[in-house]
Amino acid sequence: RGMIPPSNFIPVAEENGLIIPIGQWVIETACRQLKAWQDRFVDYTELTISVNISVQQFSYNNLEKIVEAALNETGLPAHCLVAELTESAVIDKPEAVIGHLNHLKQSGIKIAVDDFGTGYFSLAYLKNFPLDFLKMDKSFVEDINRNHENLEIAKAIITLAQNLDLEVIAEGIESEDQLETLQAIGCDFIQGY
Repeated sequence: RGMIPPSNFIPVAEENGLIIPIGQWVIETACRQLKAWQDRFVDYTELTISVNISVQQFSYNNLEKIVEAALNETGLPAHCLVAELTESAVIDKPEAVIGHLNHLKQSGIKIAVDDFGTGYFSLAYLKNFPLDFLKMDKSFVEDINRNHENLEIAKAIITLAQNLDLEVIAEGIESEDQLETLQAIGCDFIQGY
């Protein structure tokens, strides 16, 4: 079948419970790879790596142990790992997720909300969740230089994040124009698609 995008296989893995061992493998592999890069490129020891966390991984109740074991095994500093969760992961069981996130945060791991602005993430969650980053969805970035509404939404997300001492990561940057616009309005980090 060739390449299968995550949007096709992740829901299947979540449906049949395979997301738990896949998620553990991803966390371990990501930590091991980043540590190898940090050891090889000594001028870049503050590199970070982000790992998407499924709502099912929170429900399984050993996420913190898996992360702690991966960090201990590899020697990767906790602040170099960013746990990303989608807005939908938060909506299902916010109280349970907050407990897990608080534990991860206390260990030094950074927390990001992925695809911010596209789902049902209540603004009240911003004050209750131990977040470090808002990841601005690429749908607001794609036409940022041609669509006034996208530009204003991006500005609003950045201002909101700054006022809450959060940093913003813009997703889907594919041109110099997009980069320059996001830098001009104060976006902290960018990533391609």
